[in-house]
Amino acid sequence: MIRVSNLVKSYGELKVLDGVSFDIEQGEFIVIFGSSGAGKTTLLNILATYDKPDEGEVIFDRINIINTSENSLERFRIEKIGFAHQSSYMIECLPLYENVALPLILAGFSKQEKEKVVAKLLKEVGLEDKAKNRPSQLSLGQKKRACIARALVTDPRFILIDEPTANLDVANKERILALLSQKQKGGATIIVATHDQIVTKHAKVLELTNGKLVPLETEGGV
Repeated sequence: MIRVSNLVKSYGELKVLDGVSFDIEQGEFIVIFGSSGAGKTTLLNILATYDKPDEGEVIFDRINIINTSENSLERFRIEKIGFAHQSSYMIECLPLYENVALPLILAGFSKQEKEKVVAKLLKEVGLEDKAKNRPSQLSLGQKKRACIARALVTDPRFILIDEPTANLDVANKERILALLSQKQKGGATIIVATHDQIVTKHAKVLELTNGKLVPLETEGGV
C-alpha cells in the first residue's frame, strides 16, 4: 500500500503541489491526469524517491521514504521500484540491450537470468530487432518503449511511468498499455502520469489541477 499525506512542493513562489493526499492499494492501476505543467512529473519524481517535498510524507509498505537515508532509498529502488522518467534517458555508450539490463545488474541477477528476462521484455515491447542499437540509432518512440522495458525488467512491485504513451503510435500505445495491465494482474501497483486520455480508459484516474488531486470520472476510472 502507498499512503501520500499532505504533500507540498514549491518552486519559488509557484506552489506546484498544495496538500496532495491519496491512498493506493497494492495491485491498483492509477493515472495521475492533468495538463502540461500541472505538476504530474514533480509528484511522480517524489513517489519514485528522486525528489523530496517541502512538506508531507509518502509511505510505501510502512516505510516513510521521505525520512529514509539515501543508501536505504537506493536499495529500495533496486528491490521494489521500476521507474521510467519522462525524458527517456539512456546511456549512449551502451546498446539498447545493456541499457534495459542495467537494473538486473544492480540487483545481482546472473548472466543467464539477465539474458532470458531482457529478451522476453524486448519482444513484448516490440524491440527485439533493436537490441544491439545505440540510443542515437533509435526513434523517440523506440527510446520510450526501451525505458519502459527497463522499468519493468526486475518485475518490481511498484511501477511508475511518466507519460507512457508519449511519441507512440496507436498500435504501440495499446501494446504498452496491455503490458502494464498484464503487470497489474500479476500484482504490481502501477502509477502513471499523463495527459493522454487513451490511458485513462485503463485505470482509476486522479486529476491534478491547481496543486490539488481529485478523482476524475472516466470510462475506466472511478
